[in-house]
Formats: sequence, C-alpha cells, structure tokens
Amino acid sequence: MPSVFQLPYIIVLELVGPSMRTRIFNGIFNVSWTIGLSVLPLIASREWVTFGLATSSVSVLMFFYWKFLPESPRWLIIREKYSEATTVLTRIAEMNGKSQDPAELRIKIKDC
Repeated sequence: MPSVFQLPYIIVLELVGPSMRTRIFNGIFNVSWTIGLSVLPLIASREWVTFGLATSSVSVLMFFYWKFLPESPRWLIIREKYSEATTVLTRIAEMNGKSQDPAELRIKIKDC
C-alpha cells in the first residue's frame, strides 16, 4: 500500500520544479484523496470481496502509466547513462520552451 501513495509523489517531485511542488502536491493529491473519499460510499456494497475488488482495481492502472512517463534524469545520471539523460532533459527543455544544445548538456551532466 505505501507504493500507491509514494510512487506518484516521487514522480511529481521529479517532474516539477521546486516552486511548484507544494502547489501540485496539494492540488492533485489532496483533491484526488477528497474526491476518492466522496465517491467511496457510492461504490460501497455489503459484500466485502466486491468492495475490495472495486477499490483495488484502480491500482492496476499503475502498471500501465510507466510507459508514458520519462525516466528520471537523476536516476539515469547516477547509473551513468548520460546519453539517455541528455535525451530526457532535452525533451523536458523543449516542452518548457527552452533551447538546449544536447552536446553542451551532456558535458554539463558528466561534470556533475
């Protein structure tokens, strides 16, 4: 059960900047928790097995979202996979409207 709460939090910490972490955490996780608790009585049943399956089935989605998320640049750098880290960081820079020379970025990554 801890992975259900920790994995999304860690992914958010990796993908957003420090100034947005609190806002994103409060906005997404707390609102999601509140909505989930509000919907829970609507799907509740007298059969505990049915209720357990209904509430646990949502966590199956976690097995599929890893394909859509980029690998953590920090993890790639620690594993000395500099070219993959450069690719991910270049894609992130492009999404943020920044231009970054991949060759220069790779040199900066190796110097860290």
